Amino acid sequence: MTWISIGKVAEFFGVTTQSIRDWTKQGRLEAIRTLGGHRRYKLEGIEKKLGIENENKKTILYSRVSAHDQKEDLVRQKQELKNYSEKHKTSNVVEISEIGSGLNYEKRGLKKLLSLILNDNVKQVVVSYKDRLMRFATQILEY
Repeated sequence: MTWISIGKVAEFFGVTTQSIRDWTKQGRLEAIRTLGGHRRYKLEGIEKKLGIENENKKTILYSRVSAHDQKEDLVRQKQELKNYSEKHKTSNVVEISEIGSGLNYEKRGLKKLLSLILNDNVKQVVVSYKDRLMRFATQILEY
């Protein structure tokens, strides 16, 4: 289960965060509160409201190291991601792992990931650390 912030929900609906607060008060959306008092919404519930079907979309487990002498770290990353996937009972999983610089945007695995995202086939991308995906510009993929 994935929880998202009020800002992300507002972005999905194309409205202000105040509209989301109002909709929550009206019972149109369900939220929980964090210990700090922030609202969090179930991603699955928001997608359902938006009519987005996720059953056929894939969860990508992406792991990367920079050099061949780091293969042990690659194996560790892959195992961590598999454990995460099993713990969260994730279905329709695709594993992508590769060796290459985080500054190289021509990597085969990254291109495969981008293709899946651009074809709207991805539910979520799971990485051990953000910099494993790309050294810079991870915000573009998050968007």
